[in-house]
This record gives sequence, C-alpha cells and structure tokens, in this order.
Amino acid sequence: MRKDWKEIKLGEIATFRNGLNYDKDSNGEGYKIVGVSNFGDKLKPEYSTLSEINPVNTLKIDDYLKVGDIVFVRSNGNKELVGRSMFIDREIDNLVFSGFCIRARFISEEVFPLFCAYFFRTELFRKIISASSGGSNIQNLNQGLLSNSNILLPPFETQKKIASILSAYDDLIENNLRRIKLLEEMAAITYKEWFVNFRVDGQTLEIDGETGLPIGWERKSLTLLGDFINGYAFKPEELGNIGMPIIKIKELKNGLANDTPRNTGLNIPPKYIVNSGDILFSWSASLEVDLWHNEKGLLNQHLFKVSPKENVSKPLLFLCLKNSLSLFNNLTTGATMKHLKRKDLDFVEVPVPLAEQIKDFDSHINPILETIGNLTQQNRLLKESRDILLPRLMNGEVTV
Repeated sequence: MRKDWKEIKLGEIATFRNGLNYDKDSNGEGYKIVGVSNFGDKLKPEYSTLSEINPVNTLKIDDYLKVGDIVFVRSNGNKELVGRSMFIDREIDNLVFSGFCIRARFISEEVFPLFCAYFFRTELFRKIISASSGGSNIQNLNQGLLSNSNILLPPFETQKKIASILSAYDDLIENNLRRIKLLEEMAAITYKEWFVNFRVDGQTLEIDGETGLPIGWERKSLTLLGDFINGYAFKPEELGNIGMPIIKIKELKNGLANDTPRNTGLNIPPKYIVNSGDILFSWSASLEVDLWHNEKGLLNQHLFKVSPKENVSKPLLFLCLKNSLSLFNNLTTGATMKHLKRKDLDFVEVPVPLAEQIKDFDSHINPILETIGNLTQQNRLLKESRDILLPRLMNGEVTV
C-alpha cells in the first residue's frame, strides 16, 4: 500500500439499508426492482431487464436507489453470489431493491463511489469480508459485517483516475455488446425475411400451392440438418486446473471464468472437443443456442455440439436453431429442471432452400456472424486486461 493511501472502515464512510420484503400481492408494475437474479458478474444493472412490482405498503424515501449507490447480494442459496455488488450509475424513477440485498450509500466527500464499486469486485475485498465473517467463505452478508470491513482509499483524485481507467474498459465492452445485439437482431430479421416471409432481397418468392413453400424448397426436421453430439459426463476427479476449459451451461452463457474447471483431454474422446466457431446448444435448465467464440475446450453434458450435415451451411443451421427456441421450450419436460429430449428434435421442422439459395443466404449472414465473433473476442481480451489491472490498481502496485 502506498504511503498516501489509508485504510478505513466502511461504516465511517457509508450507511447501509436492507431491501424490500414483498409477497405475491405486490406483483405488478410501477417499481423496477434489483434482485439477486440480476447480478451475475455485472458492474451495473441492465435496467431494461429488471422485473417490476407494485408494493402494497407505502415506500419510504430510503427504499429508493439513487446514483452512486452500491447494492450487495445479502443472502442466496448460491454462496458464490453472496457479497457480489452492482453500481447504480444512472437516475431511474422508482428504482428499489429486494430484501435479499443490502444497499451502501456513501456519506463522505472523500469517496468517489465508482472507485469503491471496483474495489468491491476484487479478491482482496472478498477476503476481507470472508475474514470478518469468521470463515473462508461468506455464508450471509449483513450490515454489521459490511460496516466493520476495511477499504483501502487513495487520495480522491487518484480514486477518480483509477475508476476512469477501469471504466474505459467497461465502456468499450458495453459498446461492443450493444453492437453485438444489433448485429444479432439484423441476422434474425434477415432469417425471418427469407424463411418466414419468403422474401429475398425485397422480392417475394413464388410459392408452391401444394407445399406452401417457395418452389423447390422442402421442409426438413432438424435432425436431418445437423449432427447433435451430447457432452461428456465428467467425474469429479476429472475436474482440475490444467488443460482445456470444460464448457458447461454457465460458460456458454457467461464465457470462461477463473473457476472454470479444466482437463488435459488426454483420456476424453476427440468428438467432445469444442473449437472456436462451433455451434453449442444447451438442452437442459436453460435452452440457448450460441456460437462458441473462445479458446478450444471440452464439451460437458447438458450441451449439444451441433455440426451441419452435407449441403447444409453453419449459418443456416445456427439460425434455424435460434429461430426454433420457442418451439423447443414447448417440448421440454421435467418438474424441477426443464430439459429437451434428443428425439424431440425430430418434431421440429424448418424450411430448407435450394443449394444456390443457401450460398446466397450465407453471403448475407457470414459477415454478420464474423463481426459478432470478432467483437466477442475483443471483449474477452478487454475483460482479461481489465481483470489483470484491477487488483494492481487497487493495492497501489500500479500507479496512475
């Protein structure tokens, strides 16, 4: 720690408040609410995706969130989430937080809140609150625990500079995510024009009266378009820290993390190897289809690796699967964990055009998918660089 930095208890610079407890009678609209499900590994909430409630009881002014507040996960069945935090970076009308969360609000002018938001994301802070709780892991967070936790504070201007450096990375990542979303929407619109409206380059195709499809097209089940390889059932003793990452549903949704288990792959059949650009399809718990844009890995069970058959292109197969997700959801079974059975893929059929038209379709879609892949790779490198800088900036090892 540098000489001009000081260690101070959070309770001296912030106040704390638990969130709202509400029941089903409060279901409705009017108040956006930050809940545990919104955290993940995010620095800031995705405000447009927040659930809404209409509380039965009258709210107090301290129940609302405002710019500069930081919300922590107080309690959850998943212990990894306890202690995670998010920064409120904008003014949102009627924004509240759930009873499974704690809000920190800074009362000291010596504090730049965004700096603290980054500090709370470090392993150092997690060790501090874990030690304060009397164990190696956090079971539950409370106001007293937070209040008694120490934070390292550099001078105010240094706090602003550190926050500026780190937020520059996050701003680039957010901008890339917005671009990816727009490109995904563009690809979805193009697919709908071709395969739902049967319009190509603005021209409506001639329809066969018997099939209801453009002339020469046919309807095929997804199992005739691709090979679906289910992942390998890894045993606990096969999960280590060396080798290729094991790609589970978590990695498909959020990318690789420090705690992603690995395996050398020496005793794993080659068919379970996943390369960048492969189509992955989670068929259990959360049905999702995406292209893998990361280092080579190993496929875990509950995921399909999908490879196009002859005369079917990867862009076409990928978008056919994406467009069929709502149909898959209707076919899922299971009381506690929804899952799709392999044979269910036989019941989902999609229109397939002529070979020359597939090439034409690919010429529209390939540049979009390539750009999405490049932006995804950029974000991976940006996150890696930010995560390397974060602890070094926060302990004064790297100066600003």
